[in-house]
Amino acid sequence: MRILLKVKLNPDLTINDFEDGKIIIVNKTNEGYYIERFIYDLLLNAKSDFVDVKDIDKNFLYSGEELEDFIRDLVFIKILLMEEI
Repeated sequence: MRILLKVKLNPDLTINDFEDGKIIIVNKTNEGYYIERFIYDLLLNAKSDFVDVKDIDKNFLYSGEELEDFIRDLVFIKILLMEEI
C-alpha cells in the first residue's frame, strides 16, 4: 500500500549548472550533490509547493516504487522537504 508522500524542493539550496546536470548544495550542511538535468527538471514540479510524489513524474519515467525510493533518498539528504501530515 502506497503511503501519501508530499514533498517540495528545499528553498535553502545553492544550484549551479555543471556539465549535463546540476550541482546542488544544501546550504545548512554544505554538502553537494550532482543531479542529472532531466531529474532536476522533474524536481521543479515541486519547487514552490508541496506536491504528491506521483505528480512529480508526470511522464512515468520511473515506476512508482522506484520514484518513491529515490524521493525518500532526496528527503534524507535534505534536497527535498517532506510535508508533515
